[in-house]
Amino acid sequence: GGRAVINNNSFDEGIARIFAENDSYYLLAYQPANGAADGRFRRVTVKVNRPDLEVTATRNYWAPKAAPKDQPGDEPPPPDLEALAGVLPMAQLKLHAAAAPFVVPETGSSSIAVALRLDQPPFGARTPETIELLIKAQSSDGLWHGSDQQTIRMTVPAVRNGAASLYEVLARIDVPGPGSYECRVAVQSEATDTRGSIFLDVAVPDFDKDAVSMSGVVMSRPIAPLPIAPPRLLQDVMPVVPTSDREFAPADVVTAFVRLYQGRGAPAASAIVSMQIRDAAGKLVFDRSDLLPADRFNQQAADYQSRLPLATLKTGDYLLTVEATVGKTTARRDVRFRVKP
Repeated sequence: GGRAVINNNSFDEGIARIFAENDSYYLLAYQPANGAADGRFRRVTVKVNRPDLEVTATRNYWAPKAAPKDQPGDEPPPPDLEALAGVLPMAQLKLHAAAAPFVVPETGSSSIAVALRLDQPPFGARTPETIELLIKAQSSDGLWHGSDQQTIRMTVPAVRNGAASLYEVLARIDVPGPGSYECRVAVQSEATDTRGSIFLDVAVPDFDKDAVSMSGVVMSRPIAPLPIAPPRLLQDVMPVVPTSDREFAPADVVTAFVRLYQGRGAPAASAIVSMQIRDAAGKLVFDRSDLLPADRFNQQAADYQSRLPLATLKTGDYLLTVEATVGKTTARRDVRFRVKP
């Protein structure tokens, strides 16, 4: 199925063929009629009844080989690792999550903070809950970096009118430095005996070297309508308690928080921070700019926080953009949210 573009300085035709092939194919699988686990080499032939189709398929494979009877089989992985190891997340327990990279002030290391919401069937009474959480981070080269496991205990209040029981948990994981990471989080709920996982892509800037960089945008509500535990887990990296919610009512009080960083190779300078909100049609519906003077940057970092103008926004989807400019360098972060009726 490979495509080689050789002896040609124009790649347009070859790339177009690659895209065309990726846009027009069926992925088929079959169960071999010969189920013998003999480890032998077998051939595969795929034919179609139309002359104008091109078939790209495997031509052979090695059958599995049965292990000797006196050799014990491989032990299955622990359930939490199994939830992280799949190609797709485990959906038995419904999860929503948001992640943001930060610098840990005490150590200077990079850390990824995660807010995770559990959507459960309605609890008709106050329910004690124990959550087993495992988080791991994988870099773009396929290597695993860091692991954190915690047991979280909380009490979930009763809900009325058959609404779902919603509550949030917080997690974090330290990573070795800048780069692209996939955070994988597995959660086990004792209250419902269910398990789920979720995968998050996080880009960690080079906080030490970039002229200006930003943490992720953190949404926070001073009066949290959902139980959150453990509430103080992230207090050393941010002054707010994050929420994974991205759907708000016009009367909600919601703030957007970011931390700005300037590289350590030069003295701190003043920064201009702009916050814009655009609706689903791309129309600008909110725009503000603020000047952060150089003396606001303590150890090359400064916090910026602004309340979302939810009361002035109509029902619908929006894109929040936060930009920070120092000199000729600009850092940008985007986050989507929705205003409900």
